[in-house]
Amino acid sequence: MKRLYWLSVILILLLAACAGPAAVEPAAESGGVEETATSASSVQAVPTADSDTVTYTDDEAGFSIALPASWTTVEASTEAFTEMRRAVGEDESFTFLTDEYVQALLESGLQLYALHEETASLTSELPVSLKIIRRDAPTSMSLDEYVTSTATQFESILELTMPIEQSTVMLGGDEAIQLRYAMQTQTAVGTKAEVHNTQYYLINGSDLYIITLEMGQDLVDDYLVVGETAVETFQLNSGG
Repeated sequence: MKRLYWLSVILILLLAACAGPAAVEPAAESGGVEETATSASSVQAVPTADSDTVTYTDDEAGFSIALPASWTTVEASTEAFTEMRRAVGEDESFTFLTDEYVQALLESGLQLYALHEETASLTSELPVSLKIIRRDAPTSMSLDEYVTSTATQFESILELTMPIEQSTVMLGGDEAIQLRYAMQTQTAVGTKAEVHNTQYYLINGSDLYIITLEMGQDLVDDYLVVGETAVETFQLNSGG
């Protein structure tokens, strides 16, 4: 059963459109995920001494993050997503990564995608995932104005089940703006599921970083703290 999170795709496209001139271009009519152009990976993965986490560093994209070793990570290339899907075969836990969804991710400026592989996560309609997107920073507004505008658009287009909460947090030594909200999303087969998103926005020079921690509402009690703790390890570096 293939699942496509239509509202999640809308969310990705809306995030891109909010950034202004660097908005996502429509996919070519004949293009699937296999035809999307991507660059070679620059991500380096280094296990920690206790092997509980792996630090992913992308000097080209200008960040590092430490994630639980049990999470599967996919770099921003069609080849990486294709290989992941080939490796798992017909496992329904991964079939939500349809061509349309992956293409939207890649076109949005995706740098790293991570998926929590514990059984409880993978058997949920909306498993725990983490996406790091880098785009051109807005030039006509501050970060606070950009995020406030984005939140307003979310309120008008998304079927929210929890009001958007906005706060300022620190990621590494840098200030970021955090949005928390829950919404109803519809699968390709017409069923509805509730998804919880925690998003982080921060700017480094001319780059805007958007980190999205997503999971089904049924997973929040068990995985929200784990996911947000992982995001708190995110650090900007001088390579971006």
